[in-house]
Amino acid sequence: MTIIKIVTNNNMPPQNEEPISSDKNINASSTPINPLPNYSDDKIPIRTDQGIVNIVNIKNIPKVQDVGKGMFHLQGTLDNSNSGFSFLYSENDGSFSIAIEKEPISINRKLASEYFLDLLKITTVEACKLKVLVGVPYGVNQGLSGQNLGLSFCSGSVPL
Repeated sequence: MTIIKIVTNNNMPPQNEEPISSDKNINASSTPINPLPNYSDDKIPIRTDQGIVNIVNIKNIPKVQDVGKGMFHLQGTLDNSNSGFSFLYSENDGSFSIAIEKEPISINRKLASEYFLDLLKITTVEACKLKVLVGVPYGVNQGLSGQNLGLSFCSGSVPL
């Protein structure tokens, strides 16, 4: 499990997304993520600088692990179709960390960003209001580690 320290507030409005560049043999459409199974529609409010965002109660999502001290972790997708990223939620401050854990970073960030929406059952506008750190461990990509890449669809995100 990779844990990334949350260091910034990602209150960014959505932006028009530019196509991502990647290896010739890999693109987001060739790396599908299966639909999410049904789980509780119980919602919890997350207070942001731009108002309340209601998200699915993290505790009710299958395979989410309570790792203690108000922290909840999900490795990859619920059906294990992608393990290129993981999610960490802090109940203490309502923030999220998304670790991009393998190359290609651009594709895995895009997939993780889209899965984040599906997982929490929120819109891009709502997601960009939340405190979200999207990071890359040093061992995966030294050049991109130590910075918040942002969700792929939010303005201010690092172009990849």
